[in-house]
This record gives sequence, structure tokens and C-alpha cells, in this order.
Amino acid sequence: MTKFTNSIIKIILPLASLGFFLVASLIVLVISQGKKLEDDGSFVQTGIIRVNSIPTEDVKASINNNEVPFSEFRITNINPGIVNLKLTKEGYSPWEKQIKVESGIVKDVYAQLYPNTIPFTKVSDTNINKTFFSDDSQYIYYTVLNGTSVDGIWRLKLTRNLLDFSNTQQISQIIKFTDTEKNELLENEYSIESSNDNNKLILTVGVNHYLYTLSDTTNRVDLNNTLGFAIENVQWFKDSQSIIFTQDNKHAFEYDINSKEISLINYNAEGIPNYAISANNVFFIKDNKLMVYINKVVQEYQFSDKLAAIIPSALSKIYTPLENPNILILSTDDTLIYVDIQKDFLDLVDTLSTFHKSLSNGRLITYFKNDVLHSYHVEDNFNANTLDTSNYNLAINKDTFDNLEFAATGKNLVLFTNNKLTLMDYDGLNANSILTDFNFTESKLLFTNNSTEIYALIQEKNEIGTTVNNLYKFELKIK
Repeated sequence: MTKFTNSIIKIILPLASLGFFLVASLIVLVISQGKKLEDDGSFVQTGIIRVNSIPTEDVKASINNNEVPFSEFRITNINPGIVNLKLTKEGYSPWEKQIKVESGIVKDVYAQLYPNTIPFTKVSDTNINKTFFSDDSQYIYYTVLNGTSVDGIWRLKLTRNLLDFSNTQQISQIIKFTDTEKNELLENEYSIESSNDNNKLILTVGVNHYLYTLSDTTNRVDLNNTLGFAIENVQWFKDSQSIIFTQDNKHAFEYDINSKEISLINYNAEGIPNYAISANNVFFIKDNKLMVYINKVVQEYQFSDKLAAIIPSALSKIYTPLENPNILILSTDDTLIYVDIQKDFLDLVDTLSTFHKSLSNGRLITYFKNDVLHSYHVEDNFNANTLDTSNYNLAINKDTFDNLEFAATGKNLVLFTNNKLTLMDYDGLNANSILTDFNFTESKLLFTNNSTEIYALIQEKNEIGTTVNNLYKFELKIK
């Protein structure tokens, strides 16, 4: 080999290595930016699916029946279009759905897989009469009416803070009933409404309303006697500071528990329309206008110029979710309208429809259209700083189910039908009937711990063969 050849090789090899390095780096860079190298050497802009699943460990993913790498909750390099995503885990039922993948976009997907065998634990052993859940899902209140020393209202604490080193589940009898009080509950329909801060309770028995302060439960206040007239439709307001109620379906009032002050919210001789409580506001419709009661003053609600121009002129009802004061769900005679005040957003949910329920954050509602259950789902579109909405026909007739609730994640529906429990995604897919061997005493349950635990009242036989009701905890995540 000549000196000239050696010199050429010494020049070419570093250049070739540099070229290979640059090409490889370019490929890595392009792939990292969401592009895929095709067989013909061209690059295709791909999408990403970010999976938020319950459970999270050892879940396998496939796209269009082909298993794909699934790490750090992401599936990358997916060609744009409609794909079939399937998630599986040993010991769980599979989850499957069609997902629209867009180039350069990260698509969030929420999936809950249910174990084939669900572990359970009995929580109580006192023959419970009824259960009531706090709005924050931190407590279960329940009554015992057995004619024994345990008669009263009990409270089960479901969570603890970092400084609480005691057992996670803490059960205590917070109110003891006399025989007279017990008999009053046995002879009437009754309910318990805990305040938003869980410092007070209102026990409604028939037409009577009793106020308890949990720091001093021996001091029971008869609200009808205190106010001097029979009250109806009692709801908590401003945590435990006030209550909102109506009288004779003509007056709506606020009663400040501390100052004993009563303030008139609305009067209508033809009947009070529905009112909706949101944070420190009370909304209601009067003369086809949206009114708001705030700081003891009633005034017409002022929409932004953009929203005011498109709000219907004939409003009939108003609904608000529990935890999001920016969301208003308005109704005309037969049309539902979704409003997000913060985003200056208005959308027609559906026509010929009536409101059913709302998730506490307002991002999922259910409604009836021609007596068939539908859902309306809302999610943020961060690229456009707006909202993406979708409607789904759940194909469930109004008369065929007893109750519907939302799971804690807000992505699943819980349906009771003839004492049977069915869980499904908010769009009606991935329906699973679970706990079919149990007899639910009530058509309701409580989801906790990010929808991985269920608490429900179950009917069973005790050791002497008597039918009793006790709380059970069911775990939807196998340990």
C-alpha cells in the first residue's frame, strides 16, 4: 500500500465515522421527536399513548394485536390513525379500546383492569341499618338500631394523615341514641348529611331536622323548633358555617349557624325552582335569568361578553358540580348547556335531554335523552387552551337500573341493576359485572384509594343464622 493510499484512508475513515455518527444521531433525534423510520428510508411523524392504568405494575400492551414496548407508562412511535389498544395483566380481565392517535400528540388513556378474584374484608360486625358517605370520601357514617348499647351513629375513618400512626380504619360511636330517638328512626325515612368539613351532621327524620356538632354531640339542635317553622331541602353551605333550606316551596333561606342570622335568598309564590350550591355561591333561575346569591346579596350573574352573547334567553334550571365553581350546567326546556366560566367556554350538551348527575369536578355528566342514559365527557385541550367534549349513548334505559355513581378516578361508571353491580368506562365500554356472589343491602357504594377499594353494605347470615348487614371492603388491586 502506497503512502498516498495510506493518507487517503487516514482521511476517509475519520470522515466516514463522523458521517455515521451524524446520521445515527440524526435518527435518534428524529425518533425522540416522535418520528418513525420507514422501510423506504422516509420518516413518519408518529404519536404517543400515555397510559394511566390501575394497576400499574406488570401490565402488557398491544396495538392492533401486536405486543409493543410499554415502559414509563408510554407507548411510542405509533402511526397516526385509529388503533386498537389492549392492556392485559395476569389475574385480571383485559381492557380494550379504539384510540385515535395523532402525529406529534401525546394521547392520555385511562384504563382500569379488574381482578378475576376480588379479595374482601369484613369491616363491621354490628348489624348496620343504613350507611352514608361524606362528600370527600374520607368517612362512612352509619346507623345501628338493634336495641342495644351500640345504638347510634358511628363513623368509619378511611384515611389518615402522615402524622397519624394509628390504624388506617378507625371506627367510633359519635352519637348515642335513646330508645325514643331510635324508635323515631325506625318509624320514619331518615338521612344523614355531613358538612363539607365533617365537623357537623344534620339528621333528617321524616319532616324533622336535627343538627349535631361532632365536638359536642350531646347538644342536639332541633332546627324546626329553633327556626320556628318546618324546613325542607336542607343542604350545607360554606363548609359547616351555614345551611340552605326552603319553606313551603316558596322561600329559600340561608341560616348562619354561628350568628343565628336568617337571610332570604329567593321568594316565588308559584314555587321555588331548583337551586345549586357552588363554593360560596347559590345559583338559581328567576324570570329566565341566572341569579347568584353571594355574601347575602342576590344579583343577576354577569357572564363575560363572549358568553353573554350566546347564553340562551330562556333558562329553566341550573346545576353545579360539588368541587368546581367554574362549571355551570344550564337547562332550557329540553336542552342542556355546559359552561366553563374560567375558559370562557360554552357547549350544547344535547337536545331533548334532562340532567342526571355530575362528577364532582364537572368533567363528566350523565343525562337522559328519550329516557336513555348518555354520558358527556370533557377534557382539557392544552394545545388550544380549550376543551374537547364527547357524547356517548350508553344504551341503558332509565327504568332498567336502580342507581348510577362515579368511581373515584372519574373515568368509570358504577351501575346497580337488580342488586347487581356493573363497572364500565365513561363511554360504556369495558363493562364488568363483579361481586355477583354478594347481596348488596343498598344500591350504593364508596370508592376510595384511587378507585382501588370499594366499601359496601352487604347482607349476610351471622353465626346463629340471623340476617344482618355489615360493611365490607373489596380490593380491586391484588397485592
